Parts: sequence; C-alpha cells; structure tokens
Amino acid sequence: MGDMGLLRPIAMAGIPCAVVARPGVPSLYSRFTQAQLHWDCTQLPEQRLEALVRFGEAQSERPVLFYEEDEQILLISRHRERLAQAFRFVIAEAPLVEDLLDKARFAALAKRHGMPVPPGVQFHPTTPEPAELGLDFPIIIKPLTRHRQWNETFGLRKALAAESPDALRQL
Repeated sequence: MGDMGLLRPIAMAGIPCAVVARPGVPSLYSRFTQAQLHWDCTQLPEQRLEALVRFGEAQSERPVLFYEEDEQILLISRHRERLAQAFRFVIAEAPLVEDLLDKARFAALAKRHGMPVPPGVQFHPTTPEPAELGLDFPIIIKPLTRHRQWNETFGLRKALAAESPDALRQL
C-alpha cells in the first residue's frame, strides 16, 4: 500500500513486493511489482479488508504490510487484530491514530501537550459569510478527515488555498 518512493527501495533490497493501490496508480505497473491488488474505492471497507486478508493468507509466510494514506491507516488501525492474522505491521495505538488523522482531535492533542501548531478555525462549508470566520486571507483549507466525499469533490489533494473571501465562497 504505497507509492514508488516506498516500493522502489524495498524491491531494490531484494524483497518481493505486492502493491495494493487504486487502478491507474503507477506503482501497480512497476517492474518492481510482483503482485497487484486493486484497491477498489467503490467497495465498502469490509470488502477491501477481506480482499487484503485473503491475499495475505495466500502467501507462504505473513508479509509485511506498509501503508501511507489516511484511509489505509484507519482501515489497518480499526481492524488490526484481523489483519495481524495475515500480515506483519507496526501501527500506533488506536486512539493516537484517530487523534492524528482528525484535525479537530489533533488540535486538542497538540494543545494538551503544548505543541506549537498553526492556528486553525473549524467551520462548515455552508457558513453564510467568510467574514464571520474572522480569518486573515490567504488561507489553507483542509478537511477534518480525508473522506471519500472530499476526494470525489477535490481529488486527492490534501488542502486547498483560498486567496480571498470570494475564492472561499467559490470553493
């Protein structure tokens, strides 16, 4: 579950690699890829989980599971016991994973630990007027979590920029 930056060095170390990715992702078609598992975004998480487990259980020994994207991390964290039967992997404790991947929960975590983070304002996209938010433009907009609706609307972009209140309204 990763891109070429992860695949290439592992394969060059002589470790056989299977890639789990959305169709069209270049690492699926790399010379370093020995097996492919398509990460079908139309499937429910439980279906993706079972496909992954079936693949892992079909191997002669439990493969190491590497991962990169928020959706992958959440799936692995939330189903760690089931996946551990078919794979070897390391992942933080479930509450920490959830705190790190949700911007509102991360802000609370950072505040509790006195971590310096940029200021943030949480708002709903249907907020009547950007001026009511008290923001100084330009701003960066990120979803609280990266869910399918964000990806379907804005692609795989992690953030959007709004140079002005008008630009925010258009988004």
